[in-house]
Amino acid sequence: MKRLILLSFVILAVSSCGNDHHIYRTLKDIGTYISDSPDSAYNVLPGIDKKSIFRVRTLAKYSLLMSIALDKKYIDVTEDTLIRPAVLWYERHGSDKDRMLAYYYHGRVYQNAEDYNQAIIAFSNAEQCAKICEDDFYLGMIYRGMSEIYNMTYNHIEELKYAKQSYNYFFKANKPYHS
Repeated sequence: MKRLILLSFVILAVSSCGNDHHIYRTLKDIGTYISDSPDSAYNVLPGIDKKSIFRVRTLAKYSLLMSIALDKKYIDVTEDTLIRPAVLWYERHGSDKDRMLAYYYHGRVYQNAEDYNQAIIAFSNAEQCAKICEDDFYLGMIYRGMSEIYNMTYNHIEELKYAKQSYNYFFKANKPYHS
């Protein structure tokens, strides 16, 4: 009887991990089109049952993608409970691009909450990662965020400095309409 119960738990654990693996593959797929079709990503992501996510890596990916989708849909999030698992995971794991995205969207949350000191710290962390992976578009986004913060805090010298950098990086990324 004890063996049967133990075997049941093992089967349940293995099948749960398999489901988690399927969710992770779905999230990776969403990551390929979220920039071009945030509406589609936003429609799929809420359908994923967070209770069936068991691995921290999968939760981090879900948190990051949901944060991206919300930001691209102009839904302002002011609490970092959604993005925090991604920041904590990608600080130590993942690629520089994943780390950059986690820091950037963490900065966006702080910016929405008008916690400008924490936003600048998050954007500065994102900037370091963006320079490593040479992502000119996100450098433009980061500098635009910093420029907006300095505008809100009436530091117009820093605002102009970052606005110029943002403008230059958007042109380097061949995205002049973002400037």
